[in-house]
Amino acid sequence: MVQLSDRARGVSIAAAGVLCVTPDAVLLRWAQTQGANTASILFWKFFFVFWFTCAWVFYVEKKSAPPEGVVKSLYERIKTGPKHFWAAVGLQISLDVLFSLAFLIIAAARVMIWYSLNVLWSAILGCALLGDVLPRRTIVTCIFALGCIAMVFGPELATKKGREGSPWGDLAAIYVGVAVAVYLIIVRHAARERPRVPITFATTVGALAAFVLVSLSTLVTGDCIVPKVSSPGLFYLCMALDGFAIAGIFVAFSIAPRYITGAEVSLCSLLETVLGPLWVFLIYNEKPGPFTLAGGLLLIGALFVHELLAAREAVQRRERERQGTEASLRAMEGIIGDAKSPDSTLGASSAPSDGTGDGALSDLPSEKTVSVAADTSDSVFSVAANSV
Repeated sequence: MVQLSDRARGVSIAAAGVLCVTPDAVLLRWAQTQGANTASILFWKFFFVFWFTCAWVFYVEKKSAPPEGVVKSLYERIKTGPKHFWAAVGLQISLDVLFSLAFLIIAAARVMIWYSLNVLWSAILGCALLGDVLPRRTIVTCIFALGCIAMVFGPELATKKGREGSPWGDLAAIYVGVAVAVYLIIVRHAARERPRVPITFATTVGALAAFVLVSLSTLVTGDCIVPKVSSPGLFYLCMALDGFAIAGIFVAFSIAPRYITGAEVSLCSLLETVLGPLWVFLIYNEKPGPFTLAGGLLLIGALFVHELLAAREAVQRRERERQGTEASLRAMEGIIGDAKSPDSTLGASSAPSDGTGDGALSDLPSEKTVSVAADTSDSVFSVAANSV
C-alpha cells in the first residue's frame, strides 16, 4: 500500500471532495427547470445530505469499535471540544442554506466570483489566527488563481443576465466565502487543540437543522415540500445525487485541513469553477466561451505547477534529512572507533611517569575530545574514559 505524506493526503482528500461537488449547480438548475420550487429543492437536498453524512460518520465511528457504543462515543467526543463542535454546526447550517439560495437567486457566475474569495480569506485568517507561514509559491498561486476566476466569469458578469438578481444573493455568496474560510480555520484549530472532536459529525447535525428550518419556513411561505413535477422519480434521484455531492465535499473539508493549510484547501476548491461548466456542456450542450476555457486551463496549470514545486521541495527536504542523518552516523562511528583503538590503549598504559602524575595527565584525552564524546552520547564518553 502506498504511504502518502500528510500534505499529499490532505490535497488528495480536498481534490476528491471538490470533484464530487462539481455537478451541484447543474443538478439544482435541472430541478428548477422541472418546476420544483425553492423550498422543495432545499428540503430534499438537505434531507439526503443528512443521511449520507450520517452514514459516513456512523461507519467511521463503528469501525473504531467503541465499547460504549457509537452514540455514547460521539457524545463523549463532543464534550472534549464543545465550542469547536457547535461553531462548526452553526457554520454548516448557514452554508447549507445560503449557498444554495445564492445559486437560486443570482447568476452562478456572481456566486462563484464571491465564493472564490475564500482563498484570500483563508490565507489571511490562517496567518493571523493560526500563525500559518505560506510558501511564496502558495501566495503567488492564490493571486494568480483569483485572476483566472475573474477571466472565467468576468464576461458573463458584463451581460444583462449576469447583472440580474437581488443584492441579497450577492451578500449570501460573500458570506459563504468568508464562512468557508472560518470553517477551515475551526477544523485546523480543532485538529491541533481538540483532536477528538467529531467535526465531521457537525456536518450531519448542520444538515439536519437545515432541512428542519426549511420545513418550518414553509409554514410562513406556504410553499409545498412535495414538488409537483412531471417526473417525481427523476426529481428525487436528482436530489439524492446532489445530496451525495454536497455530503462529499463537507466530509472532505472536515478532514483535509488537518493535513494542509486552509489556503491550500481553498485552492483545491477552485477546481469547481473549471469543472462546473464542463457539466453544463455535457447536460445542456452549452459550449464554454473562450475566456472560460482560457481561464480554466490557466487555473489548472497554476495548480499543477504549485503541486509540482511542492513535491520537489519535499524530495529535496527528505534528501537533506537523509544526508544529515548519514553524516551524524559517520561521526558517531568515528568517535566510537577512536575510543576502542588498541594503539591508544597501549599508549596510555606504557606512558612514563615520574610519580607526579604528569605522564598520566598528558595521556588523558583533550578537553575537545571529551566534549565531543559527551555531546555525542553518555555511553561514548564512558568508553573514552575507560580506555585511558
